[in-house]
Amino acid sequence: MFLSLGFGVACHLGVITDMVTIGVAKKLLHVDGIEKDASHAEMIKQLTKGGESFPLSGSSGKILGKVLRVCDESSNPVYVSVGHKISLETAVDLVHRCSKHRIPEPIRQADIRSREFLREKYEPKLRKQPRVKLKKTKDTSDTPSLDGRNCIDDDELDCVISLFE
Repeated sequence: MFLSLGFGVACHLGVITDMVTIGVAKKLLHVDGIEKDASHAEMIKQLTKGGESFPLSGSSGKILGKVLRVCDESSNPVYVSVGHKISLETAVDLVHRCSKHRIPEPIRQADIRSREFLREKYEPKLRKQPRVKLKKTKDTSDTPSLDGRNCIDDDELDCVISLFE
């Protein structure tokens, strides 16, 4: 989310596409002296309802983003930063308004649909394939290990390779 040069993925994508982008993360990236320590945890506890936030300032004094409690039901915040062509306050407001759950709805729906696509496309192939067989090593231990020579046949290897194409 926040990079040491202040130019993260959201900013990069926004500059390349010339579109408005917002950085949203579930975990804090430790840059510019920002740490997830006891004081950070205490400030998160003070966020009691959805929409409340506090700024994240680095050791340089620059505000890098905000910690936002998106909804009343989730005590875990998200970390919001500007991406491109948007102010921090507007980004935080937009993330809050787009969130029914902890994760903003556009990101949540993209995640749900991409997982559904992968299940539909790849699970049938994987179900047809026999399982990888474990072979015992030549030593006396009872721990099975994968033997690269005879673990999977060519069809299984093709199926695994196709997952990464």
